[in-house]
Amino acid sequence: MKVKSLFVISALFYCVCISGADLLLLKEGVHFSTEMTEVGRFARFTVKEPVNVELKAPSGVKSVQIKPVKYGVKYSIENNIVKLKGVLPGSKIAVTFNDNYDSPIYLFADIPQRAEWNNLPAETIRFGKGVHHIGRYDIKGDNVTIFLEEGAVIKGYFIGYRNTNVKILGYGIIDGRETRRAVRFEKSRHIEINGPVLLSQNGWTCSLFECNDVKIINTKILASQVFSDGIDILATNDVVIKDLFVRNEDDGISIKTKKWSFGGNVENVYIANSVFWSGVRGNALEIGWELDGDFVRNIRFEDIDIIRKQTFSHPFKRAAISIHHIGNCKVSDVLYQDIRIESVDENLIWIEQIKPEESSAWGSGGGVIENIRFENVSYTNGKDVPVVILAKKEGGIKNVSFKNFLVKGRHVVNSKDSVFQLTNTEVTLE
Repeated sequence: MKVKSLFVISALFYCVCISGADLLLLKEGVHFSTEMTEVGRFARFTVKEPVNVELKAPSGVKSVQIKPVKYGVKYSIENNIVKLKGVLPGSKIAVTFNDNYDSPIYLFADIPQRAEWNNLPAETIRFGKGVHHIGRYDIKGDNVTIFLEEGAVIKGYFIGYRNTNVKILGYGIIDGRETRRAVRFEKSRHIEINGPVLLSQNGWTCSLFECNDVKIINTKILASQVFSDGIDILATNDVVIKDLFVRNEDDGISIKTKKWSFGGNVENVYIANSVFWSGVRGNALEIGWELDGDFVRNIRFEDIDIIRKQTFSHPFKRAAISIHHIGNCKVSDVLYQDIRIESVDENLIWIEQIKPEESSAWGSGGGVIENIRFENVSYTNGKDVPVVILAKKEGGIKNVSFKNFLVKGRHVVNSKDSVFQLTNTEVTLE
């Protein structure tokens, strides 16, 4: 397919703080300022076919890192122009220069808006292009559709309580940095979030409390500081999350059963075709810590790229993939399939039964972990980091298996391999 050159982005990349006018996106002759967040800049645009993206930089750029590598985006550098070749419709990539991860650029190449968005109900609540200060927006009643047009910037957050059939659609931005959250639903069902960019800091970006039947599709999350989880699934069932991008400083996805006044079991969660970059706190794919209840089961992570998992200088059980079980429920039937992990600073995988005395407010202890399956998991770069599986006693963690597990190009076929740190548990490898 012919690749068009539709976009030009210009910036002085070595400046940690760049003014909005310094970085521009050119689409068919129209310039758009990119948005600055605490974790880097982003540009969101719409394309129908592969395009080339040109980045203008000062001299000194020797290398460009384009993640995730699965997209196969190539680049060239000539006369201070960095050309990214063949950015695909629907792709979400992070671009860094000279291995400097402090000032990345995120490119969100959305496909044209879905046809059904042109035929929404007459009573649809619409936010047009421009800035809308909503503070806390309480979603009232059932059968509510909220549409964010391209160019709409929402300052504040949406919250739903006991709603049925609510949709938040469109390619706008929900900037919840001042309100410490972007979207929150409590005790609601039949929820869909599709298309927006969500921003937050020092608070859970998108949270689901005791909900059922939730779809989160093609959503881009950028969040900073402690507690900046991407999506929290708490006592919520029948969840489908696809085509997600999360760059944050805490858990990317977090699954819990009980916290504050909310509680209940979790089952049937499917997370696929998504990209995660976790900062120095938290974990990319997390089940835990708060897991009091009966069960967490039938959880599936599929076709996931963890492009970076950073850490503080002091270790604290952080990992790209983790189950931190301090509760009393049974965590079972969890599948990690086709997971590509590109760089990790602390632990590759961490699964542990944690003693309640470590944090009694988070769980009562006594729960078990079983039937955890890893298929086609690969770790390609970064530090030599371990897989830690730690049970308090024999039988506390059982039936953990790996099939086609690759670490820096080599197949791991034996539980005695140096990558494993096992306590009171065994793993099988295929």
